[in-house]
Amino acid sequence: MNKVSRIIFIEKNGLSRAPMAALLFEKFYAKKDLEILARGINVPFEEPINPKAEVVLIGNKFDAENIRAKGLKNFEITDKTALFTMEYRERDEVVKSFENANEKNVFVLSRFVGDELDVMDPYGGALADYGLCFETLKTTIKKLSDKISEGGLFIDE
Repeated sequence: MNKVSRIIFIEKNGLSRAPMAALLFEKFYAKKDLEILARGINVPFEEPINPKAEVVLIGNKFDAENIRAKGLKNFEITDKTALFTMEYRERDEVVKSFENANEKNVFVLSRFVGDELDVMDPYGGALADYGLCFETLKTTIKKLSDKISEGGLFIDE
């Protein structure tokens, strides 16, 4: 078993949920032994995150002005990397699209912490939808942080 040293939060376009999740995890996880990244599956070039996600983050006292959506690269996935997607279909797409990704290192975030529903995608919704997504992520990411703090995070080889 390999102890995880990098966590990558992933969503389809990398514009809202993944950056929110990464910032929340950095806030809740007291240890500084993990590299935390946010990535999109289909991001052909770096771009600013969704303006509504940025407003929600800034409103919750996060420095979000320079956060950019970036695409996931296969080399970022090592034997010490855990990937957390927001939905099952994203998990399946990551496993199919990236050679270094597999069913042992790619997890659906909500299921990993014992929740039943995927993290909703606020894309195209109102600012309130992004706020609701943030609040949902806050609860889910707190559970993830607590779980990792208690026992670490390991990946089967």
